[in-house]
Amino acid sequence: MSEIIFYSRFFGRSTKTTSLKSKIKSHQLLVQAGYIRESVAGRYYFLPLGQRLQLKVMNLIRQEMNKAGALEMLSPVLHPLSLWQETNRDQATGFELMQLKDRRNTAFALGGTAEEMFVDVVRKFNLSYKDLPINIYQFGLKFRDELRARGGLLRVREFIMKDAYSFSTQEQFKAVYQQMAEVYTTIFKRLGLTTKMVDADGGYIGGDYCHEFVVDSPVGESAYFFTQDGYLAHEDIAVFNKELPPSSEKLQTLEKVSAERGPTMADSFKCHQPVPLNQHIKNVVYLNEKQEIILACLRGDLEVNETKLKKASNCHQLTPLTNQQIKDWLDSEAGFISAVGLKAQSKDHPLVIVADDSILVLNNAISGANQLNFDYININYDRDFKAQIISDIALAKDGYLSLSGQTLIQAQGIEVGNIFQLGYHYSDKMKGAEYTDQKGVLQKYYMGCYGIGIGRTIATMAEVLSDDQGLIWPLDVSPFHIYVIDLIGNQEAQTIIKDLAENQNWEILYDDRQDVSAGQKLNNADLLGLPLRVIISPKTLKSEALEIKCRSNQKVELVKLNKAAEYINQYLFSA
Repeated sequence: MSEIIFYSRFFGRSTKTTSLKSKIKSHQLLVQAGYIRESVAGRYYFLPLGQRLQLKVMNLIRQEMNKAGALEMLSPVLHPLSLWQETNRDQATGFELMQLKDRRNTAFALGGTAEEMFVDVVRKFNLSYKDLPINIYQFGLKFRDELRARGGLLRVREFIMKDAYSFSTQEQFKAVYQQMAEVYTTIFKRLGLTTKMVDADGGYIGGDYCHEFVVDSPVGESAYFFTQDGYLAHEDIAVFNKELPPSSEKLQTLEKVSAERGPTMADSFKCHQPVPLNQHIKNVVYLNEKQEIILACLRGDLEVNETKLKKASNCHQLTPLTNQQIKDWLDSEAGFISAVGLKAQSKDHPLVIVADDSILVLNNAISGANQLNFDYININYDRDFKAQIISDIALAKDGYLSLSGQTLIQAQGIEVGNIFQLGYHYSDKMKGAEYTDQKGVLQKYYMGCYGIGIGRTIATMAEVLSDDQGLIWPLDVSPFHIYVIDLIGNQEAQTIIKDLAENQNWEILYDDRQDVSAGQKLNNADLLGLPLRVIISPKTLKSEALEIKCRSNQKVELVKLNKAAEYINQYLFSA
């Protein structure tokens, strides 16, 4: 039985214009077409049209997850804070965890992710190796107190996520992870999105590796690098060749010299030229959430990658020190900091020196001397200073060479999904996250998690699957199949459509408005983006036909009434 909804009585109809300051196309189109409205910053109403779309996207994802043997469930929105305290993520999240207490003074978190909840429910069951692997998922509300909500649905503070969690042995995990990678590729392909599976950083989620599914778009916040030989990595983790020609210069004696210059590396280069910038040492100083002072040392021609630095120094937040803090806590001077002889001046703020591997081979390098207008020359690592941590903390850039010698090319896109290897990250921390092996011995679960933000995916589709006239939804998820434009305005037109749709399985949005011009209705059909537009008018009736246009290819045909049902079904259901 077909469903016919009359647009004249529809809540949340489109508007001719929007007052949005946002320049992002998807945000403008979704608001103008009547799919969403903002409640407060970062929180959106999904209007009836948007909710139909959202439910269909969720159902498509559900179909593919179920095909892969995953099982749907639902966890509470309020997470006992004690669970997050088990993993110490109440203090270590990449977003501000939203907390509250009930009348019994029990503390809860509004979950931004649900790893702890799913581990908790699984450990309530006495599973054995015979039950593994298992993959359970949900469509659940998530809350993230984002500092900066932007781009409509692209970065919000409240949203629905499909999050899945696998529990397996370590030996089983590779196959589970690969299966989910293939499932995600299929999901996004069905949604009309071409994705790239990009190596990425797991951040507050944990684990040793993860991948983002990225759709190329200039409005995306995921910068990544690729090479012609297949390298794909997010800028957070991208590596590159830092090698310099070997130096035959003998080690010289460390000297402190006068250097009346500005505080930047460019100033240092100008002061000491012709010594190239890659023979200088850049020193950047931060404070982390543990109140440690982190001094990052790297080659002067490179930039600090803060994500790499956080991972290397085992912290989650880095705040640059102010000039005054540099003086008070390090007895140094902004722009003239050096690891040579540097000491923390307060026990409350211990110093941790993190050296990029690029400086280990420098001969006779240059940096500040912890005193205004003085520099050290002839600095050599190990002789003149040592670091507690040595790691790759440098930011890759467009045009650098990869480790295989290929040119790194930078691109930008929207992250629509993630898959994470969690390993034992949570089962190590949460007591009882164990199964019984073949010998009757308790073993910890080896885990993975897999997420898709529904709203962000819809925004990405709107960004990519649209033209100057409006949205173009894939048939599988379009809120309605057909947009009928009634240019007659009497019962006869409605009867024709109802008779035609009888015994069919069509979803029809019927534009029966009498106070709107034909041109406005035509524009609205394109704006809403439904797969088929059907016009019934005096002209088409005279020919005993309907005008049918496909939104995706702009094809227009005059189809006889007695052939219309066959034509529509061929388009809607032939696949």
